Amino acid sequence: MTLKLRKITKPGSSFNAYSVPQQNREIVDDATDIKLSHSRDIKLEAAKRNVQRKIAINKTQGEKIYYFRKLTSGRRCSCFSGFTTPDGKCPICFKTGIVGGFSKFGTNSNIFDATALEYAMVGVHLTFEKQLRPLNFELDDDTKVGEIFFTFDILQTNTNEIDASQFLYSGTGRNAEVKLYVKRQTESTYVLGTTEAIESRLDEDKLDFKIRISRAHPKVASPMLSHLLLRYKLRDTIDFEVDIASNEESTTLDELGYYRNFTTVQSFWDSRVVTMASQDFLYRTTRNQRWKPIGLTDRRNVDITTHFEVTLRLIQDFEPYSRFPV
Repeated sequence: MTLKLRKITKPGSSFNAYSVPQQNREIVDDATDIKLSHSRDIKLEAAKRNVQRKIAINKTQGEKIYYFRKLTSGRRCSCFSGFTTPDGKCPICFKTGIVGGFSKFGTNSNIFDATALEYAMVGVHLTFEKQLRPLNFELDDDTKVGEIFFTFDILQTNTNEIDASQFLYSGTGRNAEVKLYVKRQTESTYVLGTTEAIESRLDEDKLDFKIRISRAHPKVASPMLSHLLLRYKLRDTIDFEVDIASNEESTTLDELGYYRNFTTVQSFWDSRVVTMASQDFLYRTTRNQRWKPIGLTDRRNVDITTHFEVTLRLIQDFEPYSRFPV
């Protein structure tokens, strides 16, 4: 009988008599890994409780505000057409260059102006030749009555409540007028576009509008129509609470002829605020004041933002923000 001897390994080396499949090997965390994982779980839970605590603090001791976010996309305002910058006094874009200017938290806005995508005019034209900023609508020469027709898409809302409306025109009086009418698309005739008439129809997906411009005689100067703004609530509550500290006066603008002090305050916002920009602004309902953020710091615990610390500056009367309908 011939014996087959197993190969002897060199000193210091070894071999496995039986191979063990990789997938069957069990990896066991050591005590350090377990402690780190447990510590992180504790910190995450603490951060989540801190978020809820900040929300509760704001609800109990904060003051109610409306928040307005600057639009970053939309129709280019007609006050921008042919110029390198938008008009600082424009009542449609408020120097942002975008029709509407700002969006209000919890609402939706529909705006009809010269840049609207679809509308029909009868006996009416735009004032291109007058170089107005923004463009206006006026009656054709030798025309006593003209009409404009357009449609608004209405977003779903449970409140059917108008938050703000602005029907801006000029040049009316005893011999000239501008009127707004509204109807459902299933209705055959228009009714006068009062707040009640529009609110009762906000359950529709679309609403048809008509603007009628008239004057007693073609020799009477035509009224000038700028735009229609219709802003309605998408939710019952459109305000929220922010903890705002006391005022701190800063540099005056005496050298520019403005003698009112600029004022800054520190405020504390809970983490439900996702984004904020320096061109946004807020309205303090109890003080009838408008403020804009000029500095923001997010406070984080682990990977969770617990709250924001925001420095606010008082908006002055000469700034475009002061003219926006709140």
